Amino acid sequence: MSCQENNIQLHDSSGSLRPVTLRVRLLLAVILALFGVVAVRLAQVQVVDSQKYRGIAQKQYQAKIDLPATRGTLCDRNGAMIASNTMLVSYAADPQMASDDARAIARKFSKLFGKPASAYLGKLRSDSRFVWLERLASVNSLKKIDLHEFGGLVVRHEPKRLYHDQVAGQLIGSTDLDNKGIAGVESEFDNDLRGEDGCVIFQRDGLGHARASVDFPRVEPVNGSNISLTIDMGVQAIAEQELRKGVERYNADGGITIILRPGTGEILAMAQCPSVDPNNFKRYPLQAQRLRAVTDIFEPGSVFKIVTASAAVDAGLVNPEKQFFA
Repeated sequence: MSCQENNIQLHDSSGSLRPVTLRVRLLLAVILALFGVVAVRLAQVQVVDSQKYRGIAQKQYQAKIDLPATRGTLCDRNGAMIASNTMLVSYAADPQMASDDARAIARKFSKLFGKPASAYLGKLRSDSRFVWLERLASVNSLKKIDLHEFGGLVVRHEPKRLYHDQVAGQLIGSTDLDNKGIAGVESEFDNDLRGEDGCVIFQRDGLGHARASVDFPRVEPVNGSNISLTIDMGVQAIAEQELRKGVERYNADGGITIILRPGTGEILAMAQCPSVDPNNFKRYPLQAQRLRAVTDIFEPGSVFKIVTASAAVDAGLVNPEKQFFA
């Protein structure tokens, strides 16, 4: 063989390729197959399932924070405040971002709110990206928590319904933790009172700090409408007091009183005994929460007297000015 030969053929005596060349070609075929699998997978991720993974990515760095609307107030016919709102604070956390401080957060909240640390630790070990730790706590609790000390901790100011009198509980009703009406007037006119919540989109940077997104405009909340009732809270208080005395005097199970203005039919008072405190509505059994004057069925009783009176007037036996001692 000459030293100046440029092409070297790797053939055995039979003229076929040597085994080393077969292995090289087989390796190339495997590599090309692997690249084909990767290409197919990339096409699936970036084209077929792109929306799915885009949504997962957004959940990791983007969060929607609701801006609650202020619930409309309730007033009586004289403008006296029946129900208004007060602001409290709620504490939540992102378990993934709070994992390093989970035990410290659990101990802090246990000491502050008097609950077992294990209750908070269980929430902080959740697979969710958002868990409530405490709802509607006093604003004073903020003074006892250094928000910069713990990672993943979220504080939200939330409105809570405040009832100014402990009367007309069944009539007024109450709201739940999310300030939505669940009984009485609060439930019947919930769509008018609640308003529409707004929202703001936050995005997390590389350090985990949340910042308002410039790509999504802030949507301001629309506050609920204020409602004035025909109820006179002074008359309502007197009606409940006298009704309670009657129930005690005759050892009755309960009682109902409705006071109307005859000329217009406006309801000035709708009293019920036993009564409930609207500020602690959920502590009462469902039987006590029911507004019996509206929900229950009664025999006509004295209501039927209007039929007798109408017949007497029609027959000319009495006139509308005639008075009877009843």
